Formats: sequence, C-alpha cells, structure tokens
Amino acid sequence: MQDKEAKWNLWVKEAQGGNKISYKNLLSELSVEIEMILNKRIFNSSDREDILQEILFGIHKALPSFQADKKFKPWFHSIVNYKIIDYIRTYQKTNNQEILPEEILDSKSERDNNEEAKDELILKMNEAIELLPNKQKLVFKLMKLEGKSLLDVQKITGMSISAIKVTSHRAMKNIKKEIQL
Repeated sequence: MQDKEAKWNLWVKEAQGGNKISYKNLLSELSVEIEMILNKRIFNSSDREDILQEILFGIHKALPSFQADKKFKPWFHSIVNYKIIDYIRTYQKTNNQEILPEEILDSKSERDNNEEAKDELILKMNEAIELLPNKQKLVFKLMKLEGKSLLDVQKITGMSISAIKVTSHRAMKNIKKEIQL
C-alpha cells in the first residue's frame, strides 16, 4: 500500500511538471482503483463507466491545483466520494426515490469493518459538507480539500484572513455536529 501511494505521489509531481507518461500511468492506475470502489458502491453497472469518466475528468481538472507536499490519496478519495454523491443525488432526483445505504455499499461480510467504517465516515463527511452554507462550503473545500493557503483563499473569495479563519472554524464545527464526532 505504501509503495502504491509513493508511486502515485511521484507520478502526480511529474505529471504536474508536464511528464505525459507519468500522467498516463497515474490515470491508468487510478482507473483500476476507481473501478474497484465503484463496484463496491454503485449497484447500477451501466452507470459505473459514466461515473468513472466523471471522476477522471474531475481529477484532470483539479490536478494542477493539487499541492504536491500534501498526501495524494485523501485528495483522490474526496474527489471520488464527491462524484459518487453527485451520482446518488442525480439518481434520486430522476427516479423520485430514496436509495438505501445497503444498495450503495457492500454488505458488511464482504469488507473489512475498519475499511467500511472509514468509507461510511467519508460519505457522512461529504454529505455534511454539502449541507454547509455556500460560503462555509467554499472556504472548507478550498482550504481543507484543495489545500489552499489563507492567502490563496483570500484572493479567490475576497474575504479577510480573519473572516476566512472564522468561516473555516464554523464549517468544521458544523461538519462535526452533522456527523456527530
């Protein structure tokens, strides 16, 4: 697992530097990883390929903003989870029905309890983020998911540094309350 993560981090750095082979290798390996995740979570097999493409496109768009000194895997998994949640919401709207968690996630017997708990926490956290007010959601995503600095967030939002800190703190507080940590 560590080797895979180290390899991904290296490929990300090289891809950001313009190395097309590293970029291709990264997307190839991520595709396999994404397919495994989708096979466990998405019950509609015909939608899996569309979601895979959405996730890869999201990674492609966000890769230039990824800070190479951060860990890649959490960043990658947050994009995957956001796209899965987007799919679930779209599915619910178009089919006027609620999807039960057991239809999205594997049964407990098929997965390690620790991994399942982590996945459930990620889903809960992503849902909690989506419930945030727009300003809190924007600041949280920029700082915590994209790893942007206070100065970068200030340039993007036009908010003062102290307002960004307060907004970020409130976002974290609301997320913790929502997922009941």
